[in-house]
Amino acid sequence: MFRNVLLCLPLAAACKPNPDHAAERPSEHRAPVPEASEKVSSQPDAELIVERAPAVSGSGALLDSIGVETLGGIFAPVLQAGCSVPCVATEVFSTAADNQSTIKIHLYIGTAPRVAADRDLGVFTVEDIPAELRGVPKIEVSFSASRDAVVLGARSIRGGRVRLVRSGGG
Repeated sequence: MFRNVLLCLPLAAACKPNPDHAAERPSEHRAPVPEASEKVSSQPDAELIVERAPAVSGSGALLDSIGVETLGGIFAPVLQAGCSVPCVATEVFSTAADNQSTIKIHLYIGTAPRVAADRDLGVFTVEDIPAELRGVPKIEVSFSASRDAVVLGARSIRGGRVRLVRSGGG
């Protein structure tokens, strides 16, 4: 559960399912759980590959939603199952306390409404957020999926440099 997040304001609409890609979820099409590849960067656009070869139908649609855990263990999809790949969605996160320097994002893949039934992709921490009053820092987090990978990215909207690191789970 990420308690550090105060605001989650959608900048772009979450990827919506494409009706042309209505697909059943046969178990033989599910991707195996891969080892995540990390790339820690101090560049404004820090990115991490969090999943290799996500489950995609033959017609190029995600078979599972990709989203974050919210308070109460609720799964909040960002990229919806059924959307055509490649797809990207962004959300803006901020701090819940004055001078907070990190934000944790717990990422899941699945279709159940509660994260306990979805697959944990890991906990990711946005670090080096400038010390400011709560709610002032604005960190844009991008979620993208292709046939090859699920990538999580982060950048500070107000300038400065943030880092994105895997901090657990998955």
